[in-house]
Amino acid sequence: MHRIESVIIKILQPTLRKRQFLETYRDLFADAVQMGLDFAQENRTSSRVKIHAACYQRMRNLGLPSDYARMAINQTVTMARCYWGQRKSRHFKKVSWPTVNCSLPIGLGIYSYKLVRSGDHWVLRFSLGKRGHYLWLPLCVPQRYMDTLSLAYGDASIFERDSKWYAKLPIRHPASMPAVCDGAQFFGIDLGIAKTATLVGPGVVKFWSGRALQARRRRFQTYRQRMGRKGRLDKIRASKGKEAAWQRDVNHKISREIVDIVSGIPKAVIVMESLDGIRSRTRGSKRFKRMMGNWAFRQLKDMIVYKADRADIPILFVDPRGTSKTCPKCGHATRSNRPSQAHFQCVKCGYQANSDFAAATNISRLGLYALGDAPSDTARASLGARVAISNKAT
Repeated sequence: MHRIESVIIKILQPTLRKRQFLETYRDLFADAVQMGLDFAQENRTSSRVKIHAACYQRMRNLGLPSDYARMAINQTVTMARCYWGQRKSRHFKKVSWPTVNCSLPIGLGIYSYKLVRSGDHWVLRFSLGKRGHYLWLPLCVPQRYMDTLSLAYGDASIFERDSKWYAKLPIRHPASMPAVCDGAQFFGIDLGIAKTATLVGPGVVKFWSGRALQARRRRFQTYRQRMGRKGRLDKIRASKGKEAAWQRDVNHKISREIVDIVSGIPKAVIVMESLDGIRSRTRGSKRFKRMMGNWAFRQLKDMIVYKADRADIPILFVDPRGTSKTCPKCGHATRSNRPSQAHFQCVKCGYQANSDFAAATNISRLGLYALGDAPSDTARASLGARVAISNKAT
């Protein structure tokens, strides 16, 4: 197994000739993707086989090399399937067919590029489709990626932003998960909206409030609505970029704090919820759905994962269902245990606590179950039974 980390590296200012080559290939790639999208829309399909059979040779006739044509088909399939998936979902009311513009990255297949190192300098060799014909693009590599670029493997891309060119490269780290030794100490992390993150473990309880984050998101949203009424689309795009950069910075700081706390404890293991697809499963008001849409939980989870991996801290993922309504003391699970969003009170034993603390406690105690050391529960009868098993085992 491997852990994939995508890094964006700036390309040193290309010469006029190199820029013309890049712009030509970008336009060819965009035309090829648009050709595939037109076929997919006309035939109401997202089948890779059908799109390849109908468009591959036509893409090659445009002057696109074979590996770039393959990447154009992959991009077409991705965009078409995204559209059809949103059409089927009840969470999207208005969905328009995707179109291509000049901001579309150039897809680089695994055989279309090569990274070459000379001392402290890295160069991206960009294939022009003919044997021996290459475009050599020097990279501006930060010191922290100087050695890890040698692990780059897989499909990449090149794109232009603000008249500057960048390469997005996949770094494939060997995912040799550290072994969970005897006497491991489990730290549960609960991600949410009211509290962005809650960390609970032996001798550790820490909350990261989400109140200030939500207030700032609402200010961004109000600003974009005001600019929308004035027709200032440029201001709206700039605001989205600022919000994304701010959110990324906040997630970096939270994930760094979490990993720093856990790394100082011997035999520590991080336990997290597997939250894939949570947005499509969530129900609530329009305001709540907007908050869920703005919540970069996947980004925060990924940051915790890769930083913990660098610190040799094992990570376990558990099923999130029932963790917020199960009593960590007696294992009784019911919605009545949550009289409010912030308060947890068990209707059976009377245990009271902050709801995020209770959820993180349940997650941490399910670490033993996730390892497979506890008896299996194939019927998934009750999370409370598994919590009780984990409590006895620890």
